[in-house]
Amino acid sequence: MGEIDEMLSRNLSTYVLDVLEIALSLPEDVLDKFILPKRGIYLSNSIKPILNLEENRYYFEDGKDVSNLEEILYYDKHIIDFRGNVVLTNEKIRRIRNILLDKPNLPIIALEFIIKDIENFFYNITISNLNVGDNDLSKLLKNPNELKEIEAIVNIHNKDIYSNLAKFINEDSFSIYEFIEKGNILVINKKCDYRIIEYYKLREQISKLEK
Repeated sequence: MGEIDEMLSRNLSTYVLDVLEIALSLPEDVLDKFILPKRGIYLSNSIKPILNLEENRYYFEDGKDVSNLEEILYYDKHIIDFRGNVVLTNEKIRRIRNILLDKPNLPIIALEFIIKDIENFFYNITISNLNVGDNDLSKLLKNPNELKEIEAIVNIHNKDIYSNLAKFINEDSFSIYEFIEKGNILVINKKCDYRIIEYYKLREQISKLEK
């Protein structure tokens, strides 16, 4: 591992946040403002579909298309992807049939909105981040023109979070921040000052030129 990779692998401090708590605190009329989640098959209390029917095609083992939950529970057959790989066996379907849903029972779009809003917070007040950009939150709303209104409501429910995040950043606006999503948990790692990385990159370039 090179010097730069070693520095980037080291976390100076970490902030862990359960975003679902914030999403669940939002009023129902606000949750209704978000776009519908991806069409698919979900487990109860899950964040992502186990079968994403909106973006992928799945088949029963006899070649029939999988189109909805009712069919899955009725046919009692293995489910395969377009490559022919089994993604759900009929035995597993029998075991989890009572917790299978055709739409999530958690506010997962609101959760995504909050995570991206937090990423934007860092993007706007820090200099360098490893894996976030300026997210367009309006894409997550049924009516993009209501963005400022929804942001204001979400921020009211988020105000203590942003205060704590500002304390976490402190004066380290030049630090590199890494964002890792683990279901409803957002992990934010503070790493070294990005100017140190730039110095080592420049030193490596000079070293190559001198050879």
